[in-house]
Amino acid sequence: MATNAERSQRTRTRLLDAARELFGRDGYVGTSTAAILDKSGIQRGAMYHHFEDKAELFAAVCGMISQDAAAAITAAAANESDPIEALIKGGRAWIAFMNQPGVRQIMIIDSPNVLGATAWDALERAHGDRLLGEGVNRAMASKRMRFGRTPALLTTMLSGALNSLALRQVPQSEAQEAFSAMILGLCADGL
Repeated sequence: MATNAERSQRTRTRLLDAARELFGRDGYVGTSTAAILDKSGIQRGAMYHHFEDKAELFAAVCGMISQDAAAAITAAAANESDPIEALIKGGRAWIAFMNQPGVRQIMIIDSPNVLGATAWDALERAHGDRLLGEGVNRAMASKRMRFGRTPALLTTMLSGALNSLALRQVPQSEAQEAFSAMILGLCADGL
């Protein structure tokens, strides 16, 4: 027999899964609380036990997606000893992740507006930007990547470029090649 904690977690998971699918397909504005409840099979009271409102549920979905993206980036670069190649593989993995159905809608289009600039920036910094920054730091420490400014500034610029590629729906292979070329262009030896 399931414990209360297990039942509660199942309810939360059903809500998050339904919300992620609907927010990704219909956008935040186009997704009603009623649609989430219908899709998840959860009662309104149970939803409000877990989330104050639709915006809080959306924030939880964004957090879940950010963690999934970070895991994909980490996995892509995990076995790469060369810091330049690791940075490239991580960036390419981020681009592939953002091309999954619904992810772009939630993370690039809706989250800056729904979460607000401060919360969206905090989410970016906690996951993708943190990993990107670590990669930039390692690449610049190798002395093969030259920028002439701080690693933090380069991280900010690369993050903006990646977000812009996703926002503009640049085809995945083209975006990945452009990111690779940008990184290699910063390398003293061109790899």
